[in-house]
Parts: sequence; C-alpha cells; structure tokens
Amino acid sequence: MTITGGSAVWDSPTGHPNDGPGGGIAIIYSSWEGFPDIASYPTLSNLTVRGNSASHGGGGIAMIGEQDGTTLTNITVSGNNALAGGGIHINDGANPNMHQITITQNTANSRAGLSIQNSS
Repeated sequence: MTITGGSAVWDSPTGHPNDGPGGGIAIIYSSWEGFPDIASYPTLSNLTVRGNSASHGGGGIAMIGEQDGTTLTNITVSGNNALAGGGIHINDGANPNMHQITITQNTANSRAGLSIQNSS
C-alpha cells in the first residue's frame, strides 16, 4: 500500500495556527495537548509513505503522545517534507517499535529524515 499526497495543516487545539503534524499518517495519543481521550496502538506493515507534507513535524509519519504499543514494520518513508522530521517525527513520549524502516530523500527545516523529541 502507498500513502501519498497528504497535507497536514490546521489550527491546532493548542491555538498554534498551522500546527499540523503527520502529512501521511498521524498517530496522536490522548496525552497530547487539546486532543480528546483516545488510545490507538496500530501495527502498520508493508507500506510506502511518500510525497506528503506537514506544517509541523512528520511529513510522512508523526507519532505524538505517551504510548508504547505502535509497531511499524517494513515501511519506506521517502520524499516527504515538514518543518521538522520530514520523514518521521516522534514526540512527547511516543516509543514505537520500528523494524526494517527505510528513510530516504525527505526534507525539513531541521532533522530531515528522523526527528525524536522528548521520547526514547
């Protein structure tokens, strides 16, 4: 499966305009500011995420909020763009399991391939 052409731009619940994470895939947990109580720990495999953009972090994939259950396997993240983490942005306690991930040719103002902030 290929996820392409996504664009994340919105006025976030925190009041920061154009604070859109995850142009291709956004996995946001309830601990992130202003979002309703939700819990989702997907297992994603055999994907290509390319040609997406985000006005904040994670042009390809954004994982935000405290969690340990998301698993990514055999994923190619290529040709995405964001403010930070053009390929993948992991923030605010997200701790995904990642196996066989290829990150290539992504662009960002900082940390073009992979951005990890306040996470392990």
